[in-house]
Amino acid sequence: MNTIPANNPATRVHLVSWMDATEAVIEPMAVESLNKIEDAHTTGGTNFTADLMLERKVMPFGKKMAIGAAHLGLLAGSGVAVALGACAALGGSLVGLGVAVAGAALIYHKGTQFFLRGLGHCYSAFKDKNIGEPVWSGIRTYEVTGNKTVALDGTVTSDRPPADKRDIPSVSDFLSNGMRKYPKDDLTVVHLMGHGLGYRQTAGLGYKDYKSVVEDTVQKAGRPIDVLLLESCLEGNLEAVAGVGDKARYVLVSEETIKAGAVGDLLKDTTTRTAGQTVTAEQWGRMMVDAADRMQSSGDAMQAMLAPETLALVATEKLPAVMTAVDDLGALLKSEVASNADALKAVVRNTQLYPKMWPHRSTGEKLGMGDIGHFCRNLQKAYTGQTLVEKSGFGPFKSTREVTFPNAATSPNAQAILAAVARVQDEVGKAVLSRHTADDYAEACGLSIQLPTSFLDKLDKKFMAFSESAAPPQWQGFVTEMSPRM
Repeated sequence: MNTIPANNPATRVHLVSWMDATEAVIEPMAVESLNKIEDAHTTGGTNFTADLMLERKVMPFGKKMAIGAAHLGLLAGSGVAVALGACAALGGSLVGLGVAVAGAALIYHKGTQFFLRGLGHCYSAFKDKNIGEPVWSGIRTYEVTGNKTVALDGTVTSDRPPADKRDIPSVSDFLSNGMRKYPKDDLTVVHLMGHGLGYRQTAGLGYKDYKSVVEDTVQKAGRPIDVLLLESCLEGNLEAVAGVGDKARYVLVSEETIKAGAVGDLLKDTTTRTAGQTVTAEQWGRMMVDAADRMQSSGDAMQAMLAPETLALVATEKLPAVMTAVDDLGALLKSEVASNADALKAVVRNTQLYPKMWPHRSTGEKLGMGDIGHFCRNLQKAYTGQTLVEKSGFGPFKSTREVTFPNAATSPNAQAILAAVARVQDEVGKAVLSRHTADDYAEACGLSIQLPTSFLDKLDKKFMAFSESAAPPQWQGFVTEMSPRM
């Protein structure tokens, strides 16, 4: 049992974590993330404790490495290794084997590996160590201890076999028990990890299940979550964050895809810097964002590469005003579809969508999740007759591009739209308390929103009914009306 001296004046941070590592891409990322959470406990001692539930599903490949569908892999040795994917493994016999064109593991010197998916996107990096967690599948809960090995070193408190269907009540039971384990004066961080698709999916959970987990956790715990930390891609999305409502006081999210272990690095840095200090939930969240800035500018190439592209601390109490402002803007834009569709189409198409990073960019086009701030700035240009001039591309491939929007300044609604845009910008600025952006993400304000997309009908059939989203109704009307014109 973790024990905390009652006379310790420093703020005690308790992390309670649920991780969905049932998909091949996530599994090695989860192990790395947990190793770094153990590092944070080593650093923080009794002032940083963690309890976690890990749902894991792996397919054995060799003695130690576990991979699934053809995405990521690692071949022992040196030089360049091609990622291999096993479609099934029964009794140690490989049933299917193929080359995964999506990724590769590069080893530039002994003991250092990079897991890549696509050019320039590093999923994870290991320095002077290998993945060492034995192959197992099931649902385990841990009380985190210090990091001693490359395997998971925490004390296993329960171990169950894999379930055919996820037991949602057991997830909220675990999280709420973790919240109740320590005094209310402690700072409680609920950490969820797994696949994310913004308003469609969070930490491997569909929108309804995600919302249910958060709501039931808070109801059972008898108090709101201090900070909800989402190690899940694309969750810096207004509809996804608004779905939490007032169940969490603050939310830490990224508009982009999440790199393996980055959140663990942020926790370790923040735990080091808060040692012996008294901090509020907001101050702790701001320090997590600041830690991302520190990773980016550390001068360590590996740290800079693993830093999240975007990270934002959002105050949920400010979100109702954002939703109202967005809804009012949506009503005005819906009335413009018939007369200014070309201008609106140009605005949408020139707004940065997430994920921005190749090879996931097509997912951004389908989901239509565009940066709210960038969208608003483009609207201002279209409705004042200005030309968009900005840098596009990544790193050395950046170039200046110029876009002349169809002039919508003559619209009778132009001034009302500009006023509504200014209100959205103001309310978003109040809600996003702190944000980190990498060099190639200058347009990011911290929150995306679903924009019109020609894939809307296909998305609804594959994921869920659009009406189940937390998007404001008038904004939904604009998206629905404009999407067929995209």
